[in-house]
Amino acid sequence: MKFLALILFVVLISTIKSRDITFSGYNYRVKSCTTQCGPGSNYFSDATDYVWVDGSNRLHLKVAQNPSAGNRWECSEVIPYEALGYGLYCWGVDFQLEYLDPHIVLGLFTWSDYSDNYYTEIDIEFSKWSDPYADNGHFSVQPYDISGNTYAYNYTDKPQQTMHCFEWKNDYIHFASFSYCDHINCIHDDNTRIDIQWKYTNVSGIPPPNSTHPRINFWITNGPPSQESEMIINNFEFSLTETIDAQSSHSIISASFLLILTLILFSFTLF
Repeated sequence: MKFLALILFVVLISTIKSRDITFSGYNYRVKSCTTQCGPGSNYFSDATDYVWVDGSNRLHLKVAQNPSAGNRWECSEVIPYEALGYGLYCWGVDFQLEYLDPHIVLGLFTWSDYSDNYYTEIDIEFSKWSDPYADNGHFSVQPYDISGNTYAYNYTDKPQQTMHCFEWKNDYIHFASFSYCDHINCIHDDNTRIDIQWKYTNVSGIPPPNSTHPRINFWITNGPPSQESEMIINNFEFSLTETIDAQSSHSIISASFLLILTLILFSFTLF
C-alpha cells in the first residue's frame, strides 16, 4: 500500500507543470518557490501579476508583497529551456537603474545546474546590496570574491532605456553597457554610447559552456525593500557572430574620419 501511495505521489508530482512564457523568441519556465530558495532565501512567484509579457512583447518582473500569503515578499525569475554557449548575450532594459531600491537586485546572467566551474555563472547585476552609498553596477565571473573576478561601477545619469551585454569566448569575457541602443545590431551605430566596459582575460577563470542558460531574475537581498518594484526587459538577444569590439573599432574609425574631415576643412580656410 505504501509502495502504491509512493507511485501515485510520483505521478502527481510529474504532472505538475510549471508556468511557461515566450519572450524574445525563447521559451521560458517561470520559477516558483513556495518555500524559501536562492538567491537570497526568497520566495519566487510564477503568478501572472509577477511575471508577464505585454502586448509590445516586453517582459515584466515584479518584487511585491503577496496578500494571499500573509503579505510576504515574493520575487521573480525566468529560465529559458534552450541552452546557449559562447557568443554575445544582450538584454535591453527599460528602467531608471540608479533609482532601483538598495535591497533589490536585477540579475542578467548565465547558469548551469551542473556545479562544475561554479555553475558556469557570468553576471551582470544591478544592486547596491543594501548599502545606499555603494556602486550599483557589477560585472562578475564566479566566484565573485576572487580578486579580479568582479568589476564594480556607478551606473547613474543614464537614459531610461539601456542595453547590457557580455561577449563570452574561450579566452575572454567582454562586458559592456550601452545607451541609445535597444537591439543587438545598434551597438555598431555612430550614435550609440558605450557607458562602461570591462574585459576579463583570466583564461583559467573562464568557464566552458555546460548546458548553460541565460536567466533573468529580480530579487531581494538583506531585508525587504521600501516599496514594490517592477522591472521591464525590452528584449533578450544572442549572437554567435556579433562582437563588442567591433563597436569599439567602428567608433574609433568614425572618430578618426571626423578628425580627418575637420582637418581638411580647416586647411581650406587657410587659403
